[in-house]
Amino acid sequence: MPIKDKAKAAAYKKEFNKKWYEKNKEKRMAQIKERKQKNKERELAYSRKNYELHHDKILERKKEYRERNKETLAAKLKIYRNRPEAKEARRAKDKEYRLRQKAAKAAAGDGKGDAVPTTTRPTATKKSKRAVDPRQDVAMSLVALHDLPTSSDVK
Repeated sequence: MPIKDKAKAAAYKKEFNKKWYEKNKEKRMAQIKERKQKNKERELAYSRKNYELHHDKILERKKEYRERNKETLAAKLKIYRNRPEAKEARRAKDKEYRLRQKAAKAAAGDGKGDAVPTTTRPTATKKSKRAVDPRQDVAMSLVALHDLPTSSDVK
């Protein structure tokens, strides 16, 4: 027989739901986890299939985009490369830079340090060619440039 008083009915329903959720919590959590996993797998499968079907078109569009926005992208890349942390990372990897620093310290010091000849690298060898899939290279550069401010923001 239904409860006539709405306040009592609401309290009863609240209590009933509380008990039901407590009793079935683990089962519900397992269902939710399973559903999330299925959705994730479905999304991955869809994106993989989409990539395989359309990657040539996507590459073509990216190429056209780069052609259209050459100046903007160049400005963004310049800003990105001139960040202090990017410079530090490049310098940490650069063996010749470290040698030049050591030579400068030796020259500035008491003269007892080992003098290392300072040489400059030719521009061609500054950036080594990596065997990277062009699609991956494009994707990485676009991801890196996506969040940078535009040249109009920099002014």
